[in-house]
Formats: sequence, C-alpha cells, structure tokens
Amino acid sequence: MTATEGGNMPSSTADIYPLSFDQRLLEADNLREDTVKLESKLSSIRKACSESPQCSNSVAECPEHMGQIVEAYQEFYLSDEPNRWHSNLTKYKEAVRSMFNNPQEYTLDDIHERVRKEQRQSQGSDLCTIRPDDTEEIIRWKHESAEMFDQGRTITDIINRRIKMQLEALPESEAAEKLAFLKAVEESRGSRERIRIYIDYYCQQLPTDSRERAAFKSKFTKMFQEGLSHDIVIGAMIKQSTEAKEAQKSNLQHRLGELQMAQSAHLKNKAKKEETFSRRLQVEAENTAECSFPGCELPVNLLTEDGPLECAICEWLSQRSSSRKQFFYCSNEHADNDFVNNECPARTRSHPT
Repeated sequence: MTATEGGNMPSSTADIYPLSFDQRLLEADNLREDTVKLESKLSSIRKACSESPQCSNSVAECPEHMGQIVEAYQEFYLSDEPNRWHSNLTKYKEAVRSMFNNPQEYTLDDIHERVRKEQRQSQGSDLCTIRPDDTEEIIRWKHESAEMFDQGRTITDIINRRIKMQLEALPESEAAEKLAFLKAVEESRGSRERIRIYIDYYCQQLPTDSRERAAFKSKFTKMFQEGLSHDIVIGAMIKQSTEAKEAQKSNLQHRLGELQMAQSAHLKNKAKKEETFSRRLQVEAENTAECSFPGCELPVNLLTEDGPLECAICEWLSQRSSSRKQFFYCSNEHADNDFVNNECPARTRSHPT
C-alpha cells in the first residue's frame, strides 16, 4: 500500500477517504452493534441446532441451520443500513454477493477471508489517503502507516503508532490530555456518551480564561449539548478562531499603518524643522563675523542699519580687490586697539560716521 493523494484515487473511492472523525466513530459504533446482533443470532441458531433431535452434533453438518448461519453472515457483511464501513464500496458488495451466490465455488471461510482483506484495504485507504491540506508532518505519518500496512502489521499497531507520533509532536502536558481524550473516545459507546468527553476536552472552563475565551467555550458547549456532531462543532470553532485571528491581524495592520503614517509625518516635520534651522544658521553664518580683535569671539552683525564697525581704509581696499581681508569689530574700543592683524597700510582705525 502507498500513501495516495485523494485526487489520484479511483473515482469510486476518491470522495470517501479519508473519513471524517464523526464518520469513523459512527461506523465503529454500528459495526460494534451489528457484531453483537450477529453473535446473538448465531448463538440462537447453534442452540436451536443442538436442541433439535433431527440435527447432528455439528452445525456445519446440518444443512438447515448452516444455511441460517450463512444468511446471518450475508446480512452482516452486506447490510444496506447506512453508515456501515462498506456502505459506499459498491465493488466490494458486488464481489461478496457473488461469492454468497456461488456456494459450490466459495465456502463461508473464503467469504470471511475476502471480507477481512476488503476491510483492511478500507482501513488502509482511510489512514493513508493524503488530503490537499495535509501538512508535511501528516503526510510523513501517512507514508509510514502505508509501509506498516505493507509489512502486515495489525490495524491496532498502526493506529497506536500514529497516535504515538502525534503525541510526540506535542508538549508533555498537552500530550497527556490528548491521550486521555483519545482513550475516553475509544471506550465510549455512542454519540450521546461522547458529548461530555468533547465538552471536557474542548470547552473546559479555566480560572485563567479571559471573558472572551469563556464566552467562546460556553457557545460551543451548548452546541455539543444540542447534539451537533463533533465535525460540525469543531469546524465552527476553527472558523470562528480563524476569523478572530484575521480580525486581530487586520486591526494590528491598521494600527501599524497609523503608526507608520504618524512616524512619517513626524520625520517630515522634523526634517522641515532641521532644514529651517539649517537655513537660519546658514543665513546667520553668512551675515555674521567674529570680532577681529585677538581673543574676542563675540559675533558681529554685518546687517546692522549703519553697517558693522571696521577699518575704513580696509573696507575701501576690499571693495577694489576681493583678495583683501576685511576686519570687523564688536566695539569701538576693539577697533581702536587692534594693531596686530590689520593689513591696512595706514595702520589707522575708523568706523562709519
């Protein structure tokens, strides 16, 4: 057996496997009930045969009662009741019915063996069929299960191995809860009995639950109590959780967008202020000079109404030649006392009058 993608399966089984959680449990419940009925019927037939003076000691040697046993198995293997493991397996039912109709060619043991093989094949298809939305981990599990089927391992071994792999992927506390849940489901008898199991596992109220979380659990507790199937309730839970996460994601993206816009506006405003400040500094630098008197670093405003204090001759020379340096002063005192750095040939100082 190989793990097969659902889309690559024959059309007769492509839409059957893998079975849903509810369908597996429903078919298992029905098989268990049908088996009890079969055993009861077979017991009654054997008892009737043993008590009849016309019958031999062996049912197999009694045509009448052996025929009743064959009919009981035929009803069991080919039941037309819904939600049996073979309900949608048309080819299986045709093949087994043909065997019942040919008692000279096929014995009851032959039919038992054929049914066992068909049932095992159905279980393998259920456990190993790959769905389009399967994760890589689930696909790996299904491939391993297919290999175990090929090795002739029992269905119990294969399922236990699958459960073990699933639990190993969970934190220890979650794995313990999951295992207890699966055991409780396995031991349950009927959908009504499983309602409390589902509520305890999926909807148990905790002291740490937020108001929203508590309301979420209460909502789906009521759905379980109303008798809605596991698949329907869990599907609704997943849908609501996904929508809530999408809404939260959308809200976060909206807030992030607002923050980005605010940051962008802040940066633009900051850049504008820095540009204004830079221009002001540039203007001030262009229209301000330091006092030329040695040791004095006071600024001299070059844009005063009467003009800055400077050597009149140096001013006249600088106007005639751009290479001539100008000497500005913050006060008359500094202008009168500066005889060191000035390049004026007259060595005189004056200020505009």
